Amino acid sequence: MFKRKFVRQENLRDCGAACLLMVMRHYGGNSSLERLREMMKTDRNGTTAFNLIKAAENVGFDARGYKYNECSKLKAFDIAHIIIDKIYHHFVVIDKIDIKNKTIIIADPAFGYKKYTFDDFNQVWTRVVITLHPIRKIDNIKSLKKIRRIVNQIIKPHRKKFFLIFILSILYTVFNIISTFYFKVVVDDYSSSLNSKLPLFIFFIIVLIIKTIIDYVRGQLLLNVNHNIEKRMMESTFKHLLLLPIRYFNSRETGDIVSRLNDLSYVKELISRSATILLIDLVLVIGSMIVMCIINIKLFLIVILMLGLYGSVVIIYNKWVKYYVIQSQEEEAIVTSSFIETIKGINTIKNLGIEKEQYNKVMQKYDNFINNNYAFYKKYNFIKMIKDYILGIGLLLIFFLGSIFISFEVLSVSELILFIFFLNFFVEPLKNIFDIEPLLRASMSALVRISELFDVKENEETTEKIEINNIKLNQLSYSYNGLDNVIKGIDLQINKGEKVMITGTSGCGKSTIAKIIMRHLDVEKNQLYINENDMSFYPVNLIRNSICYVSQNETLFKDSFYNNIKLNRNISDKNIDYVIGLTCADEILKKRNLDYHTLIEEDGANLSGGEKQRIMIARALLKDSCVFIFDESMNEMSVSLENKVLKNIFSNYSSKTIIVISHRLDNAYLYDKVILLDDLKKIKEERVEA
Repeated sequence: MFKRKFVRQENLRDCGAACLLMVMRHYGGNSSLERLREMMKTDRNGTTAFNLIKAAENVGFDARGYKYNECSKLKAFDIAHIIIDKIYHHFVVIDKIDIKNKTIIIADPAFGYKKYTFDDFNQVWTRVVITLHPIRKIDNIKSLKKIRRIVNQIIKPHRKKFFLIFILSILYTVFNIISTFYFKVVVDDYSSSLNSKLPLFIFFIIVLIIKTIIDYVRGQLLLNVNHNIEKRMMESTFKHLLLLPIRYFNSRETGDIVSRLNDLSYVKELISRSATILLIDLVLVIGSMIVMCIINIKLFLIVILMLGLYGSVVIIYNKWVKYYVIQSQEEEAIVTSSFIETIKGINTIKNLGIEKEQYNKVMQKYDNFINNNYAFYKKYNFIKMIKDYILGIGLLLIFFLGSIFISFEVLSVSELILFIFFLNFFVEPLKNIFDIEPLLRASMSALVRISELFDVKENEETTEKIEINNIKLNQLSYSYNGLDNVIKGIDLQINKGEKVMITGTSGCGKSTIAKIIMRHLDVEKNQLYINENDMSFYPVNLIRNSICYVSQNETLFKDSFYNNIKLNRNISDKNIDYVIGLTCADEILKKRNLDYHTLIEEDGANLSGGEKQRIMIARALLKDSCVFIFDESMNEMSVSLENKVLKNIFSNYSSKTIIVISHRLDNAYLYDKVILLDDLKKIKEERVEA
């Protein structure tokens, strides 16, 4: 039933979105996976049946969740929840039920179509099922239009150059045909005098020079276009990536995001190859066809037969390639993520002595990837052999028939050799045209992934700021999965210039409040107010320009001490010296006898935790914000050093609102307010002197 509606998931967590999209397409709807991911709040843990139901309702279904005891109650287009290998929670679509034979066919977004007996399916099925019935026209958002728009935006600025390349290709083909006829003229006119041969020789030398110059200019234009296209694609994609909401990055593995940037190489290669084929190869093919028809139409019919066989093999082969390309891209992203995860977690691996276990885990994924690649290229090699046979036998047949035509004086020797020349001009470009199909498949898959990246709405770019006089939380509640509230019914007001500490047990929602204030997380209206206005009144980046948040997951870059604090911003050395002194970061240099140009390793590997935190706080203070939020940003400093840094910041930033999230209460007396989040009782309303 789903033969033309099947959707393959892009990563381990997309099964819910892929299943919903399959059912949508069955009922004439469509969407991007990315849009559905957002609707069902897919994160690194996947999604829940509850959120899948909510997303289905949003796109036009009456969606309901049930628990069935028998497979016979399942119907086509239901979404069932299963557990694979007793580990992985997974959603699949019911494709077909055969009550008589007690078999069930599912559309599994990870593995394709599978057939189970009722007994086998019961072993993996959790009895949870989601039924979907359309109650209005299902959302139908065409991704092809977006892909076409993206490609058009890339190509449009270079239309004049493409046209010029096309004209040069026509001229090149004409001069190529003329120069090829030199051989025929020499063979047919071998007995003529030197005086008649010399002008002919000079003429063809001039033709060769012009042809070579045209080819050079055309090549330079193609290089220029390719360079500009690659540059523009990377600039626009990377800029869009940086402007995406933080939740996009929090819900994906690094390898998945990196693989989308790598997808650009497929698109660039497709545009480059397509330009070569359409503007160069196609012109050469048409020119060669015309000349071969003029030389001998019967031999040309053999060429057409050879072409038909070659094309048939390519078409059959490419149907299989489509599946492989998608699978390969998914597996490559998984392997990349595993390598990145291993490198990031090397301290844990070393400390626990699990090098062997981690090696086996990663190599198992890599082996799957490399073995599938090996299997693919074995088949590719076999197909290549078949194609070479077709071309080789076709060429021998042309020689054989050509020799017969020569014996009957239907064809001259020079004409046969000329035909072979033009056959090469015809076959090689044609092979390029046929062989672009695998690249086209890979590029279309890559374009879909890139277009889905652009589906995610970026935050509006602005440099404006506002003065924040108060922040008010009104019955604030938040749930990450739509079921369990991390925080519930919180009322809190923080006024300009106040120094506030938020404390509480681990997991009680302290960081969640900070992320909501920063608009990293969205809440319903009338729960968060800035200057007595609902948060939705302000653009997201306007708030972020006005608030500086130092999270628990800050990063130091592999660069100098100085550059890690300046971060390419237009900031004077005087201000840098000032914040370095406030945070006692200067003591790091003095203690180690270093200077501003000292190299900090990736993520501060050559610094202690407390030293890294001082640098992170120093660079944050250089942001011209009216509110600063420090989330466990001093927990690796000693109590006395934290006390000194806090006093320096509070006294020198007295007009700024400062919120510190911490478990540690040793320096609580420094704050105007201390908020215990567990029950939201204010421990201290006013500063208490030590």
